Order: sequence, then C-alpha cells, then structure tokens
Amino acid sequence: MRRHIKVCKRNDTRDIGQMMISRDTNSLSLGSIQYDSNKFRELVMACIVMHDLPFQFVEWAGIRAIHQYLYPDVDTLTRNTAKVDVLKAYQREKLKIKAMFEEVFGRVSLTYDLWSSCISDGYMCLTAHFIDKEWRLQKRILNFCFMPPPHTGVALSEKIFDLLCGWKIEGKLFSLTLDNASSNDVSVEALGSQLQLKGLLPCNGEFFHLRCCCHILNLVVQDGLKHIDRAIEKIRESVKYVKGSHSQVRKQKFLDCVKLVSVGVKKGLRQDILTRWNSTYLMLDTCILDPRYKMTFVELCYKKAHGEDSLEILLVRNKLYSLFDEYKSKSSHLTTTSVSSRANEATSHLESMEVESNLDLFKLELYLDEPKMSRNVNFDVLTFWKSHQYRYPELVEMAHDVLSIPVSTVASEVAFSAGGRVLDQYRSSLKPENVEAIICTRDWLYGDKGNLIVIKFEKFILTKF
Repeated sequence: MRRHIKVCKRNDTRDIGQMMISRDTNSLSLGSIQYDSNKFRELVMACIVMHDLPFQFVEWAGIRAIHQYLYPDVDTLTRNTAKVDVLKAYQREKLKIKAMFEEVFGRVSLTYDLWSSCISDGYMCLTAHFIDKEWRLQKRILNFCFMPPPHTGVALSEKIFDLLCGWKIEGKLFSLTLDNASSNDVSVEALGSQLQLKGLLPCNGEFFHLRCCCHILNLVVQDGLKHIDRAIEKIRESVKYVKGSHSQVRKQKFLDCVKLVSVGVKKGLRQDILTRWNSTYLMLDTCILDPRYKMTFVELCYKKAHGEDSLEILLVRNKLYSLFDEYKSKSSHLTTTSVSSRANEATSHLESMEVESNLDLFKLELYLDEPKMSRNVNFDVLTFWKSHQYRYPELVEMAHDVLSIPVSTVASEVAFSAGGRVLDQYRSSLKPENVEAIICTRDWLYGDKGNLIVIKFEKFILTKF
C-alpha cells in the first residue's frame, strides 16, 4: 500500500505547474511522458513511408528545430539512419506477409503491370489477391521491383517466376489477370507451361489467364465512339480552344456565353482521357457463386447477347462442373490418403467414400436449385460461404479461390501513382530496392485507402505507446 501511494496519480494534489516539474530532477518537463529513442525512430519511419517523404526529411533544419524544441536531447537522425529504419520495417512486414500466406488454405490470384519512371526506368508491380483465414478479401503488393529491358514475354515470365519462388507461393496460384498487351500473352503462356509441368495449376491451367475487363470494355467503348467520332471531335477541339493559350480571355468569354443562356457552371470544362473513361468502374461480382444470382443472371445475359438457342451458356455450365470436379477430386484424394494409412479399416472407409462421392455429384445442383436470396438485404457473400463450409465443403473451397480473382489490373496500376510520388524529378536517383521498400511497406502498413491513413496512424501510435 505504501508503494502504491507513492505512484498513485489520484493521490497527487499538486497543481498543473507543479506537475510539470519532474520529481527526479526538479526540472521543468512533462514527467509523465518518457522519451524512447526506438519509438521516436519508429514514428519517423512511419511518417516517411506514409507521406512519401525523402530520407533527407530528417535532416531538414525546420524539422530538427521542432524535435529539439519538444525534447532538447532528441537523437539527431541522418538520411542513412532513416533509410536503414525503412528497410528494417520492410523486412519485418515482409515476414508477416509470408506468415499470412502460410495460413491461407486456398489459392492466390495475381495481377501485374509495368511502369516507366520519369527517367524511363522500367518497374514491375506484382499484386496478390486472396481470402485470409477469417474470410476477408485481401490485396497486397508483393513487389515493386526494377525490370531491366528487354520487356519480352519470356523475360517477364522468368522475372515473375523468380518473385513467386521468393514468396514460396508458386504452388498456390489460381489465376493471373493481365491487359491485352502482346508481351503479356507470351509471358502468361510461358509461365503457365512452367507451372503446369510441375502440376501446380488446377484444371491444367485452363483458368490461369484472365484478361482485364476494364481494358476490354475500354476497347468496346472506343470502338463504339468511332460511330460518333465527328461530334466528339468537335467538342474536344472546342474544349482545347477554350483551355489553350490565352485561356483566361477565352474562358471569360465562354463564361459570359454560359450566363447568357442561363446554364450552370459548377463543373466547368473537362477534357477527356481516352484510356481512363472507366476509372470509376465497379468490378463485377462472380454471379454464379453469389446466392442472390446464381445461374439465372448469367443465363439472362447470355440469352440477350447470343439469343435463346445459344450454346454459350452450356459451355459456361460445363466449365463450372469441370472446375467443381477438380475440387471434388482433390478432396477425395486427401480422404484416400488418410484412409490408406489405416489398413485394417480400409474396406469400410472406401465403401463410405463411394457413397459420399455419389452425394457430392448433387451438391452443386443442390446449391443451384435452392431459392435465391433476396437482393434487398445487406449481404456479404464471403460470410455466406464461411457459414456453409460444412454443408458444401468442396463448393466452399472453390468459392474461396474464385471469389478472390481480380477482374482488372487496377490494383497494380494504382501503385504507379505512389511510384510517381516516390520517384519524382527530385529523387530520380533513388535506388530500386529503396523504392520497393517504401511502396511495399506503405501498402502493407496502411493499404491504398488514403482517407483511412490518419486513423491507422493513430492506432499505430496507440499500440506503440
């Protein structure tokens, strides 16, 4: 009790001025807050990664003045110290991502894309998409690495395979989503063949290569716009004229004309970008494995696109059943391995397996024939499959892998915005390994949701202190 009274904060009757005086040194300081150099360096590292600051940030005179004002004996950091701290954080978080992959019982889907920096250095961004053990959809940038020329299909496939082996996930792949570049076709074919020789892909790699839906839709739209090209060209040239040289005078005349006809001017003039019309495109759900749609919506779309008597819908159904058979055979193989280890009970177990195999043939039909769920309720498809893992074990495995497939390469392309901020004209000589450490660590710690960075940073501070 005596020891507790000495440290009890409720028993302290001093005023604010007295509380600022340290009991140990009688100097004016906040005695309740202790300076920790490791925590200070960790926070500086997080600040550099979060806000894409240069390593030289810690040497700025203004920043050092602030630090010394808050704590006169603060550690003086250098750019080399900041770089070492970022690289340490990168290696620490990388081990966590590897541990996460080890806990994933399903497969991983990938996207990748290429980017050129302001000095024309090539970089590759490889992104993984998967569902974790808690049935939450995850996206992680695995690598943002230097890609030397030539950027041929063979060179790309070799680079990707080396990266996958470094993460030890080459045996967990399901699909690879790419755009329509010709080099990507060659690379995915070479990579798929290499993986299939080792038997690492389901259904002999039939579902390995997916084309980016955003790029496909962009080609469709651009082809459609050609039919109204003359009207669009006139509008585009008019916008260029108003926003061109002497734009202030022309813009004022344009605004005067707008006011004359009483048209709102809140949005102003926008010039189109041919390759980014679909920047707000919402990704499509995998309808068959969504209990609100199943095959009904797919059949409706194919009938509208190909007619009532089209055979396309039969091909979709056959692909669905072949994929389900792959997961069913995988489950049966695991059961057979378990049974073979018990020789004295082999016959009875094999007989029960035959009955279960016959029942498995109807599990997919049972799911498809069940009434669809209402679309008017708040629904999470991942939660649905998580709660049905004992009723449809093979179907749940299939849904676990299929629902994590990205339909576009947007996830990899988004990283190039961060790459442009890290490798700007003032930091173009930054080493590729440092660029990768900054971008990957930022993604692993804070993700790509900019509006949540501050909240996560506050949580980070609370956990550290």
